[in-house]
Amino acid sequence: MRQRFVIVLATLLLVLLGLYGQYQLAPERLTEQFVRSLYQVFMLFFLEGEWTLAIVQLPLALELVRFLAPMATFASLLLVLASSARVSLSNYFLRHYAGHTVVVGLGKRCWQFLRTYDDKSKLVVVERDPENLMVNRVRELGVKVVIGDIFEDNMFDRINLGQADTLLAFTGSDGTNVELAMKARDHVRVKRDRIERLRVHIHLNEIGLAHQLESYPKFFSNQPITETSFFSVYDLSARLLLRDYPPEVFADVAGQDRVHLAIYGFGRLAETLMIEAALLCQYANGSRLKLTVFDEDAEHCALQFAAEYPYLELICDHEFVKLSSFGPHVFGGELAELLPGITQHVVCRETDEENLSLALMLRSTLLERLSSNAPILVHMQQSSGLAQLLESNTGDPEIPDGLYPFGMLDQVLHADHILASELDVLARCLHELYLQAQQTAEPDSRQSLQPWNDLPQWEKKQNVLKADHWPVRLRAIRCRIDPAPLAAPRLSDEEATLQATMEHGRYLTQKIFDGWSYGEVRVEEARINPFLVPWEALPEQQRLREIDDAKREPGSIALESGISFSRSLVLGVSGHRLDKMAVNNRLLKERIVIELEKLGERYPEHRFTILSPLAEGADRLVARLAMEVLDAALQVPLPLPYDLYIADFESSQSVAEFQALVGRAEYYFEMPMRFGNLRELASSHLGNGARDKQYALAGAYVIQRCDQLIAIYDGEPEAGVGGTGQMVRWYGEGGIDEEFLYPNRYFAAPIRTAPIIIHPGSA
Repeated sequence: MRQRFVIVLATLLLVLLGLYGQYQLAPERLTEQFVRSLYQVFMLFFLEGEWTLAIVQLPLALELVRFLAPMATFASLLLVLASSARVSLSNYFLRHYAGHTVVVGLGKRCWQFLRTYDDKSKLVVVERDPENLMVNRVRELGVKVVIGDIFEDNMFDRINLGQADTLLAFTGSDGTNVELAMKARDHVRVKRDRIERLRVHIHLNEIGLAHQLESYPKFFSNQPITETSFFSVYDLSARLLLRDYPPEVFADVAGQDRVHLAIYGFGRLAETLMIEAALLCQYANGSRLKLTVFDEDAEHCALQFAAEYPYLELICDHEFVKLSSFGPHVFGGELAELLPGITQHVVCRETDEENLSLALMLRSTLLERLSSNAPILVHMQQSSGLAQLLESNTGDPEIPDGLYPFGMLDQVLHADHILASELDVLARCLHELYLQAQQTAEPDSRQSLQPWNDLPQWEKKQNVLKADHWPVRLRAIRCRIDPAPLAAPRLSDEEATLQATMEHGRYLTQKIFDGWSYGEVRVEEARINPFLVPWEALPEQQRLREIDDAKREPGSIALESGISFSRSLVLGVSGHRLDKMAVNNRLLKERIVIELEKLGERYPEHRFTILSPLAEGADRLVARLAMEVLDAALQVPLPLPYDLYIADFESSQSVAEFQALVGRAEYYFEMPMRFGNLRELASSHLGNGARDKQYALAGAYVIQRCDQLIAIYDGEPEAGVGGTGQMVRWYGEGGIDEEFLYPNRYFAAPIRTAPIIIHPGSA
């Protein structure tokens, strides 16, 4: 790329230099006969400069061009030939490659994968269309591209597929991708010297086809030869949505006892999201997921969905609601009653423009109703463009408007997400632990007891889903996956029981979804299992075994895979605003830092989170210092919607500071508007106390969810609802008013140590 740029630049400079020489010869001719003069200069590049021989004294500029122009032409030809030769030579040596990754089908989705793959020297792309404009772009990345049909007789040998590590099928046809996987398996079977299995990742648009193939034994024959898995944009988007915006976190903030997702528009993405949520939304309180789909053709969608997934109604509640048009007028009557119970809205219609328009309309509608301002997740195709209106890049200033983009191709089709190597490693470890726990069983008594390489695909997926659910289970005991933990935590009996209970709920859900049913005697072929009963109905011996498995998991997984987790310690902050404290007080900062350092020493194996509404004054000061001293993650519960909240800030600089801090947050979320809608909360002159109650609600959430409260407090008596004095009393003595209570439905209760109280003016 750089060489071509240099050649083009040199050619342009020589042309300009030649025109300058023409001007020196005869200024009037250059003006009157410009095209002829330009033509004469260009002829110098092809050794056609006889016209210069008639000139007695040739200007120096033309002398230089006459000498250098043919050299530029020769260099250009040499570059083209060298580039072509280099491509041919590198493609020839592909037949001797080993351990490489072969990608078939060069399109927009493939491009997103290629640009995020770390070792591009290991990539080989096969593209049928020589006119594909992306070929040169991919080669500029350092990726080898072979032009030809993957099904040509000798193509597998040309790319040495027999010694490849991974094959990705990215063609635009599901049928072609499946055919490629089968022929690749047949080819590898012939290569008897192969040690490792070929990992095949197939992109499928049809979700139903993927589910059917996973339980089709013929497709997954010869497991020792290849390891095949399916992926799609829709599947990855749904999984990342549930990972990045955990439904139980937002349900907890909303004060709801179960997760309720409202989905707008029913297509492949909505269908996939419903399935993924039904299988993974298994929480500590055992609540049943609710799904509501709004679509113009709801009746037809409901019939089609029920026919394809007949067992889903056994594991979650779902309904389809007909909406011929979307607008504020449609949310009346029975639909209006649904809104306060919805914990997340997901907009996934056809285009980005349609999604954004619907999301903005929905947002304005929700703000007009009590306790209905749940977050709105908006499907976007790319991180650029309209998605930038919803969310900035990570770490940049952020306006927390309750709208969250998801599903952007440049993020979803990341190599880490498609290859999912960490997830596979975790799934394999979980299966090994299961085998160790079942050593007394006969090796061939059931398919789930086979070694990983011999395990049927549907059993492998069972382990992958278990691995995918692991972060949900960890959050329930106030832990998180940690790439570099100091030591794997030991679970208490209570924690291990909760982990086992949640895993059994997930296992039960998965089996029912796959068509299994309860029976006293296990019959694999009939899909009958004696353990398909609620946790309480399991035999005591089985419960004890599963609890013991949960206890052994952390240490064993960390030892085998290096994947572990750390306990989270949540710091809450409450304190005075700028009218009662000076945030630039050096002694105050030093005192806060000292207390934070003590916490770091007291909990050396914990990862810290600071829970702060980021109001002016103590909230921001403690949050900044906690992130600096303890590397704490920031979570921001907003007492009011953004436009109302910033009206209480003193200056535009304060607003900018707030946005910068929110941009660094792990999560931000609005507290439900329990005490008034947007207009009522904005009308502070009414003196109804609704605004103060919203601040009290945010403070109450902080003190009920934190392990350690840091209060910047002058000790003065309580001045009113939501003040620091009230928060300190509630944290220390309890007695929280019922309208501000947050029961521990999804997560274990915090430690709740004695509050750290620092006077705003003391040293």
